[in-house]
Amino acid sequence: MGKVKPAPQGAGKKDSQTSPSLRRSSRGTIAIEDNTIAGTPDADPLPGPSNLERRRIAATLPGSTTASGIKRPPPTGRKLSALSAHKRRLPTDATPGSIASAGRRQFSSPPQKEATKTPSQEPQMEGAKSPPIKGAPPMTVAEAQELGELARLNDDSTWALEGLSSGNGVAKQTSLATLAEIYASRRNRLALHSSSLGNDFLTGIGQLKIGDDPVLALGAAAILLLTTQIGGDPMVFAKEEISKLVVQILQVSSSLAPGAVPAPASRILRILHEASSLKIVPREASFNAPSVALGALSSSLDPQNCPAEIDKTKHTLRETGVLKAVAQLAADQSQALVDTSPTMETVQSLWRLERALVVLEHSCFALTENEIHLIEMEVSQGVPPMVVRMSLAQWMVQQIQALSRQTVVSGLKKDCLRGLLAVLMNITHNNTSGCEKIVAFSALEIISYILSKICLGSPPYMRGVLQSADELKAWLDELNGCLGVLINCAEENRENRVRMRTMPLLGSSQETDSGAATAGGGAELSSGLVGILGRLISTVMSDSNDKSAAEGAHESSQPEEVTLDALQHGEGEAAASIVEVYAAILLGFLVEGNKKAQEEASTVLPGNSMDCVISAVQKCLHFYVTAGALTQRTEASLRALLASLVSDNA
Repeated sequence: MGKVKPAPQGAGKKDSQTSPSLRRSSRGTIAIEDNTIAGTPDADPLPGPSNLERRRIAATLPGSTTASGIKRPPPTGRKLSALSAHKRRLPTDATPGSIASAGRRQFSSPPQKEATKTPSQEPQMEGAKSPPIKGAPPMTVAEAQELGELARLNDDSTWALEGLSSGNGVAKQTSLATLAEIYASRRNRLALHSSSLGNDFLTGIGQLKIGDDPVLALGAAAILLLTTQIGGDPMVFAKEEISKLVVQILQVSSSLAPGAVPAPASRILRILHEASSLKIVPREASFNAPSVALGALSSSLDPQNCPAEIDKTKHTLRETGVLKAVAQLAADQSQALVDTSPTMETVQSLWRLERALVVLEHSCFALTENEIHLIEMEVSQGVPPMVVRMSLAQWMVQQIQALSRQTVVSGLKKDCLRGLLAVLMNITHNNTSGCEKIVAFSALEIISYILSKICLGSPPYMRGVLQSADELKAWLDELNGCLGVLINCAEENRENRVRMRTMPLLGSSQETDSGAATAGGGAELSSGLVGILGRLISTVMSDSNDKSAAEGAHESSQPEEVTLDALQHGEGEAAASIVEVYAAILLGFLVEGNKKAQEEASTVLPGNSMDCVISAVQKCLHFYVTAGALTQRTEASLRALLASLVSDNA
């Protein structure tokens, strides 16, 4: 039922009401297809009828005058055709010599039943590929509709790209809004990237000169955000012209005011306010083009979604200056971390800071070139003439210190703390220069202090993970970040181990004033990082054992069911296990070869022994070696640590 039957071989008669062949021009107008055999895209145009043939055809037309001067009356019940024979669609078996006779048969023969059209006789849209003349399978209605939609998509995209490249300010804004609306459809994205037009589409966007136009910047950022969704191009930021466009967007200083939005911008905002886009960029941040661009970058680099060849994108981001622009944008937002009178602008600045840190974190993960690039990078703070330049590493340590001094760290500030620690952990992993650089800025003392604050709390505002299982769950990411940075520094340099083991964390005047020194009580808390790590291991192990016992009783009475809550619970347990292993490795580095420190740690560890620490290091080593996730350098370091701990506790 959905297929059109082909006409009989040699069928050439058509009713006078049969529509001429139509095609859509590049501007969307309808034109009459002339002198072309339907269904033969590669055939040359047929020559038109000669003057003699035209006179013969005209002589047969109703209402014409014969040679004897008698006017030929039109037949009753038959409509006149406005098109000459050579402008009609010809049958598939037509030849140049049969055109005139076909015209005479068309107009002089009695009306006949309209023959069923073949696919080649259907109206052709520009850009649609016609099937072969002979032996072609019939085309379904859905296929014909798809070809028509593709032709229209091609026309609309081409028209908008032309306006984007040659128009003035308003025309460019309108064209960019049209392109964003086209690209907002998942079906359109799939169609564009399945043809060569997809590359032309992104190339045209990449050649855009934004200046300080917030509408152009927002439109370009919206399209880049859409590329991260289904049907888009996951490697879009690997294109040099696109990455250079991102640098332009990140440097736009002006934003759109929600109450006064130009018409093209309102069309773009409607796209950004759809559910799929709001999952990445919140509504409040959607009026700011750099915020949308950061959302697109962070989504594209997310390890959960990015393609295997993402390293190419990371290299391009470094070479085109995107990472530099992202780092500077992050530095520009840092005042929001210490804002004592927060406003909505403060919240938006914190969101941009957090997204910028996520981009830096993912871009340098497992890529040495980008790690070195971030270590050597500088950022500036302040406004001329009071501009201060410093290394990115120093700036990040300063922000962690600013957060450590605050009584309460929650919400977006807590997310920023996690991002700062994650970037530091990446640039110090197996990187001696990175460790030396942050240690020179007192990173060991600052991060150890904030680790102790997370563990012990800041009464009465924060309980601390050692007193509450709920607090432990809430601070898992930040704990892992602190432990990871300290492990990297301890692994690289034995002097750092001694420094961390002996530094005072509690009992200082600052801690006594805040009340944290008395949290949990006892002299063991004033012993420093060794005592805190021992208690952290005991807390995590105790919480894990309690959950295992409760789950065992639950499973014995109810059948097992996989739910979202169960999966999230499993992820939480995995993160808690990482905290336990990281704390054990760091504690092992601090007490290695020091009998007194080992005895101090044993007093707060389960079973009053180092056995749980040795077991955790063994499990970590076995897991990562089996997974192939350890470098030879790290594996050798862990094996040496394990051998030393076993020997000391034999």
